[in-house]
Amino acid sequence: MRTSLSFNKCRQRRPRAGFTLLETVVYTSVFALVLLSIMGALLAVTKASHHVSEERAVAVSAHLALSRMTRDIRSAESVDGGSVLNVHPGRLIVSNNGTTTDFFLEEDTLKVKENGILQGSLLIPGVTVGSFIARSSQNASSTAVRIEMQLQAGTSTGFIQKDFYTSAVLRNGY
Repeated sequence: MRTSLSFNKCRQRRPRAGFTLLETVVYTSVFALVLLSIMGALLAVTKASHHVSEERAVAVSAHLALSRMTRDIRSAESVDGGSVLNVHPGRLIVSNNGTTTDFFLEEDTLKVKENGILQGSLLIPGVTVGSFIARSSQNASSTAVRIEMQLQAGTSTGFIQKDFYTSAVLRNGY
C-alpha cells in the first residue's frame, strides 16, 4: 500500500506557471485591436485639426484682405483707369488725395502697392487666390466697387476653397 501512495504523490500536478500559446494569441489580438483603435482616433483628430487650421487661415486671410480693400475703396475718390475690371486676374487701382493704392495678383497671392511701393501680401502664408475679380458700377451720383475673391488652402487630401464678396461705395459717392 505504501507504494501506491507514493505513486499518487508523483502524479499530482504542480500549478502551471506562464500562459498557453492560445492565451498569448488572444491577448496579443486584443492589444492590437485596442492599439489600432487608438491610432485611428489620433489620426482622425490630427486630420480634423489640420482642416480647422486651414479653414481658419482662409477665413482670416479673407477678413484681412477684404477689410483692407473695403477701407481703401471707401476712402478713395476714384477708380484709376489702369484697373483691370470684370476679369480674372483682376487689378484694382484706387486714388485718394494723391495716394494710389493698387491691389493685384502675383503668383496666386494678393498683393498691394501704395504709390508704386510694394507693401506686401494681404494673405496668410499657405493661402492662395483662385480668382480675383473687381467690378465697378456707376450711376449719376456714385461709384461702387464689388470684389469677388476665391481663396484656397491645403493639400490634395485636405483642400479648402471658399468664395468671398464685398462691395463698397467710393467716398464721393454718397
